[in-house]
Amino acid sequence: MGQTWCFLDYVDDDGENQIKPWLDSLPKAAKVKINAVLRRLEVRELLGEPEMKQLKGACDGLLEVRVRDSRVQYRPLGCYGPGNHEVTLLIGAVEKGNKFEPRTACAIALTRKYAIQGGEHVRDHDFR
Repeated sequence: MGQTWCFLDYVDDDGENQIKPWLDSLPKAAKVKINAVLRRLEVRELLGEPEMKQLKGACDGLLEVRVRDSRVQYRPLGCYGPGNHEVTLLIGAVEKGNKFEPRTACAIALTRKYAIQGGEHVRDHDFR
């Protein structure tokens, strides 16, 4: 079975990837696990739980990738697009007590979601 979904990383106005530094700051095992989940999701026809969940409320319109490693709940936040069968990772977050850290993760992700709509501010996810 070939790739169905393409994962992209958000890049800022200067072309700097905003996902890779977050991933690189994590324990190596967590980074490897997150990338492994993304690889599994690439070949699925439909994205959904348990590895991916659509958010509601203040985070409506966003998706979270759900990865747990060493009792830490890693939650890269993203959205569908900008193209068909693409998911863009917008910000890295951690869930603690049903809240994201950083606390502004949803607001930042929603702002970035609108920035990618024209196909700008994205690049292929860096699995290294």
